[in-house]
Amino acid sequence: MVIRLIANGGCRRDEATGFLSKLGAWAYLLESGGNTSHSYGTALNTTDHKMELTAVIEGLKAIPTASHIQIMLNSEYVMNGATIWIYTWKRNNWRTSKHEAVPNKELWVTLEELISSHLRITWRLERNMHGNHRGYFVDRLCQLALKEVVSGMH
Repeated sequence: MVIRLIANGGCRRDEATGFLSKLGAWAYLLESGGNTSHSYGTALNTTDHKMELTAVIEGLKAIPTASHIQIMLNSEYVMNGATIWIYTWKRNNWRTSKHEAVPNKELWVTLEELISSHLRITWRLERNMHGNHRGYFVDRLCQLALKEVVSGMH
């Protein structure tokens, strides 16, 4: 049985100042055999890339056993990193082709460990997450997470 993981993450897009200017959210939806589960969270002082990575990491952590997984996401950064770049980075002691430290190394190391703990993972880039109900749901979870933090600040 294939478990579907739909993941998304990002940061606020408004003119917030202070610590709210770097507020980010991540979310995922898991589907397996007619069952679904989801989760979401936030982080301060973060980036879109960190939140996109965190969404996939948290989703994979929620799958307890070695499984066949299809990951759907709209982040070329995460997809290319996980399917192409990560192997070169690891071989080069977590350095880029320009011999610089890999940005977000700790997240990439965690993701690589999670990937290797599963039987098979396929990746599917969804450029328009709003074009399907699952992607839209996960995007709305991210928006809800951000709204919860902002509304709690007043």
